Amino acid sequence: MRGARLLDRRRRCASALLAVVATLPASALLAVPVDAAHADVTSVPGTMSTAAVNTSSFAVPVPAGVEPKAITAVLTMPEVVEGGSVVFRINGVVTKTVPSALYQKVRIPVDPADVIADGTIGLTMATQGPVAAGATCAPAGGVAAMRKIQLDYKGVEVAPTAVGTFFPRHRRASPS
Repeated sequence: MRGARLLDRRRRCASALLAVVATLPASALLAVPVDAAHADVTSVPGTMSTAAVNTSSFAVPVPAGVEPKAITAVLTMPEVVEGGSVVFRINGVVTKTVPSALYQKVRIPVDPADVIADGTIGLTMATQGPVAAGATCAPAGGVAAMRKIQLDYKGVEVAPTAVGTFFPRHRRASPS
């Protein structure tokens, strides 16, 4: 009889221990604050480069719920093009032109109206050589690369509320 009581007590202790172990991860999740992510500057993965008179375009993602203020980056060129420049366009509109230089930090002003329907800002970079008086086109302006691209913004990013809003939006390939 003593063995049956001992076995019954062990079973109750084991089930109580199992209940505690099972609820421990759930209580740990409840103790974690569920605030929205917040930053004044967020890095954008990747680099952007262009050669000759070609242009390079880049979609800068903007977190939901924030007001973009500027796109900042480090602009490098392997050689200075005398009289050359690098032109930056936001959604096709020229917003900044800087002279050719080996290394310089650039700050391209943006505002909330520049965010398009897919939640990005279209950034285009092009190099230009010196333009002669009366010329109708700009000659090649060399090679330029943009690194350490960051979005400077104000506000707090809205936290995802469902699995469907957690992952970034992407474009589907159209059926051929």
